[in-house]
Amino acid sequence: MPPWRGESGLRWGAVAMLALAVLMYWAGHPAAPPSPGAVVLRDARTPPGAPAPRPRPAMDPAMATAVSPAAMSPPLQHTPATPRTTNQPGVEVCGWGRVDLPGDDPFPLQRIPPAQRTAALDAAEQRLLADPDVRVQAAGLLIGLRGRGPGGRQRIERLAWLAAGLPDPVVYAFALRACQGVVADRDGSACGLLGRAQAARLEPDNAPPWLELAAEAAARGDAAAERDAMERAAQATRSEVHLAQLPALVVRALAPPVPVLQRTLASSIAINLHDTWRLSPVASAQARDYCAAGVDALATEPSRQASCRALARVLGDQGRSLAELATALAIARSTQLTAAGPSAWQLEHDALVEVGTPESADPNDLGCAALASAQGWWQSVADDGERRALRERLEASGRSLQDWSDRHRRHLAMAGAAAALAATPEPGGDPAR
Repeated sequence: MPPWRGESGLRWGAVAMLALAVLMYWAGHPAAPPSPGAVVLRDARTPPGAPAPRPRPAMDPAMATAVSPAAMSPPLQHTPATPRTTNQPGVEVCGWGRVDLPGDDPFPLQRIPPAQRTAALDAAEQRLLADPDVRVQAAGLLIGLRGRGPGGRQRIERLAWLAAGLPDPVVYAFALRACQGVVADRDGSACGLLGRAQAARLEPDNAPPWLELAAEAAARGDAAAERDAMERAAQATRSEVHLAQLPALVVRALAPPVPVLQRTLASSIAINLHDTWRLSPVASAQARDYCAAGVDALATEPSRQASCRALARVLGDQGRSLAELATALAIARSTQLTAAGPSAWQLEHDALVEVGTPESADPNDLGCAALASAQGWWQSVADDGERRALRERLEASGRSLQDWSDRHRRHLAMAGAAAALAATPEPGGDPAR
């Protein structure tokens, strides 16, 4: 009998369901290893016919003419996103046209002739560097770093000098990221002018710079400095990671009449950089590690337990991203924080994971419709944070926070049932198989 029929077919179906459910679990569950920063939410969509989210800045007319109004704000379906087939010809690159993708090359920008691609990217970088806003200038240097070989080091140095001379926490955060991997003492780099301590002094009320300073102290084995920085993080009144500003800065600065291809290239790099940074969440990892001892171990260190519980409240109540919300939940479990906060955080987390980010946030979808939609999404994330942007999608769906949370829990239950079924050996079969 073919494997897709009979009792074996049930098991094949269970395995398929398990694979999907595990992906969903890894994408959003707060206890999922290795860190909350690896959360990528692309699984669920707002129901058809939902009201549009609040208006955002006007989109590029060159993009708007490429699609109908309905296509720019498409009705979103409650189905897992279907991976794009990379061997289908005619993938759109906004501002260039359609390109054919061979099966072994899923990146459409590589199909644009290198000379034209380099010229457009150079022009975009120069426009960003000429902007009067120093944050846009810093974004331009980050965009210029990609694929520039020896020229990349010059841009790092310029960004480090810019950050060292300005009391701007966003520029400083960009520069610290760019300087990662540069051995300042040995290479005589301007990156030696920067430090985590200065980043924390620039905004003492913000938790993430203190958490990153604590991580630096922990890496060199300075327990006292780590404890001091963690206590400062617990006293913060907000929690904001500035790296989410990058895509919005680029999109806003490259508004019409800038040629569309320049925006496409620069936006693609900005979104990829942002997504890469999300996969190395120093602040969230430090918070989890510091508070992971459990309530019994922390009971011997009352000040540490108090700091961890206070930090959970900062991240849970003030954090702007899902990673921070997941970290707050992890700390609350470790410290047995029983206040009303964790229940509300769990409800919100599960609901927002289920809502999911829009397809327009996909850095590999470079069609005009996707880029036009991404314009509003990234501006919303920059203005209000990822949690607020996802709440807007939830509110537009017409369904309650509880409804979305219940849906998420049902999916987790299905994952558990599928795992149990797949792990059960078939009658008369080899249990080791």
